[in-house]
Amino acid sequence: MPHYQRSIRGAHQHGNKIFSYFDPQGGMQVPEQHRRHRGLGLWKAGLDGTMTWAYIHIYTRTAWLDAPSIKDHGISWSQNAFVLRGPQGVLDTLSWEGYREGYDDARYLATLEDALNQAETTGKHTILVARTRRWLDNLSVHTDLDDWRFEMARRTTALLR
Repeated sequence: MPHYQRSIRGAHQHGNKIFSYFDPQGGMQVPEQHRRHRGLGLWKAGLDGTMTWAYIHIYTRTAWLDAPSIKDHGISWSQNAFVLRGPQGVLDTLSWEGYREGYDDARYLATLEDALNQAETTGKHTILVARTRRWLDNLSVHTDLDDWRFEMARRTTALLR
């Protein structure tokens, strides 16, 4: 939204960073939304980072793998926690995997941007740099995330040759 973009630009012009918080909640089992929001969406919005309430909420009960509710119905989740406490350690959730994938997407993007900056500084791959910047500028937030990651890796490899 234009007024949000003006606010983000204003904060950046004053040397500030903007993080998103708790959107969606960590325990919400929407892995695609977590991935898209924490990677591509965050970057396209111009935000600088993300955080959530808790990796594992303090009130999340320990999941005992031999409990009838787990054996018969799977593992219940907490709306505030990305993972569950287990008797032998942490139990993963789909929401955590989505969050982690979004973080990995952001790392691929940072590596690509670094390769672009290196190529520009050294005057290498000028056509590829221009095409990659145009590709990034025109990228939709609805793009296929696996294709996006693959293409970032392909372009990074070519830029670093």
